[in-house]
Amino acid sequence: MKDEKTSLPEWIIKIQEQSWQIEILIASGLILFLYNLPTVLINFFVDFSESTMPRAEPVILFFGGYIFSRALLLGFIVTLLLRSLWLAFLGINYAFPDGINFGKLSFSDYFRRKIEKSKSIPERIIALERVCSLTYSVTIMVTLLTAGSFLFLAILFFGIYYLAPSVYTQTTGIILLVLVILIMIGILDWLFFGKLKNFPVFSKLYYPVYKLFQWLTLSFVFQKEYLAFISNINRWKVFGLFVVYFFLAFEISLSEMQNSRLTKNMGLPNILNYDERSYLNISTLNKINKYQYENMLEQNDRIITVAIQSDVITDNVIKLFVVYAKKYDETLDSLFTKNGVKKFLRERTLENYYKNDSLIQKALNEFFTVEIDNRSVGTTEWYLHRHYKTGEYGFLTYIPVSNLPKGRHALLVKAKHISNGIMKERVKGIIPFYLN
Repeated sequence: MKDEKTSLPEWIIKIQEQSWQIEILIASGLILFLYNLPTVLINFFVDFSESTMPRAEPVILFFGGYIFSRALLLGFIVTLLLRSLWLAFLGINYAFPDGINFGKLSFSDYFRRKIEKSKSIPERIIALERVCSLTYSVTIMVTLLTAGSFLFLAILFFGIYYLAPSVYTQTTGIILLVLVILIMIGILDWLFFGKLKNFPVFSKLYYPVYKLFQWLTLSFVFQKEYLAFISNINRWKVFGLFVVYFFLAFEISLSEMQNSRLTKNMGLPNILNYDERSYLNISTLNKINKYQYENMLEQNDRIITVAIQSDVITDNVIKLFVVYAKKYDETLDSLFTKNGVKKFLRERTLENYYKNDSLIQKALNEFFTVEIDNRSVGTTEWYLHRHYKTGEYGFLTYIPVSNLPKGRHALLVKAKHISNGIMKERVKGIIPFYLN
């Protein structure tokens, strides 16, 4: 007999029996939202990275949020598919409550006995109902575990940055990520603390650490439910399920991010890429990148580096827009100081503005190098500008091209960069265009 603490009230049991309706409603409503969420995350991170110098913590939270969205999406899609199958089984059982009519099938006795030994339709419905409920529950648990673990990782990096900056490195990040993943799926806890939890003395010492980790990773939300889950199912099956589920969510996220403008140069692995064409990434300058042409930009796209108005130029000028990123500030500070530029004018007269603007133009022309077909376009007039389509802040200049012959050309944009006290120059973009 269950006591009042371990048994549910009758009204909750009735709701529990109808929970499939809530599962379908939640899954259906969130699938569309979660499908589009990564676009919002990527655009937010692009804006964030342009306006600041992001450290490891926001990058970790961005990747965690992305994987979080894909883990939920994957789980809800599986839940919806299983529930659809479950409803199909229910429909067949409702229409034919007596089950299989072997009299009309003319099966042999041997074949009939084999069929009858397997589960009946009601038994299959009950078994699938259990799988559906567990799928929904595991989706929520793994997603919360993912979110909590990435939050914990960000907190760790934040602490390392201020307390031990010497170990604030990429290697440290990889080691911590592996350890957190092992903790997430329970393997590390099982290896080092599983048996020791059985000893009273060690349990008292370890429990405060256990509780602290639960709070930091948000796993306190589902602690008892998780223990109920692993205590009624083989632990290695749970580990395997969590590993497969997390791996799929992680790999889907990497595959999508690898094809995005934000992460195409990050060298992310992509196991699920089945495109075996050899020359998709051939080393060539003859590439038309839609993010470098305003006419090709779609809703929610970002330029990130440089862009012109179109791949086919029909005007007498090219409008060149260069996105302004926080990482340019150190170099611009050096060039502005060198040329005597004042960030703020005390006496705001037209004469002072004209004088300061000429110095700003001199510094920006030193900062940027613009070439067409390997020939410098010379001095240009730069304007501070917020792009009308993407909302990105940057620098805009107009380059006359009426003297160029019609046909194919290539525009090259370089920018100065201070590295270890030495001024260097980096290519920001190569934009092919056709002058009509």
